Amino acid sequence: MPTRYKRKLANSRGKRKEDNLLKAADAVNKKIIGINAAVIQFNIPKTTLKRRRKTNHLSKEA
Repeated sequence: MPTRYKRKLANSRGKRKEDNLLKAADAVNKKIIGINAAVIQFNIPKTTLKRRRKTNHLSKEA
């Protein structure tokens, strides 16, 4: 008998909390903490934080 394929529930890519990103960017902009510390504390990817700060698109809406 073949095994039954069970689809994964949801892809977690891109489902980071926007408020965490905003808090991290705010803390880095106010020079409270650095980028590396913000990445660890708010659990967001470093490249995402750097890219969103560089382009000033902190919210996901276009």
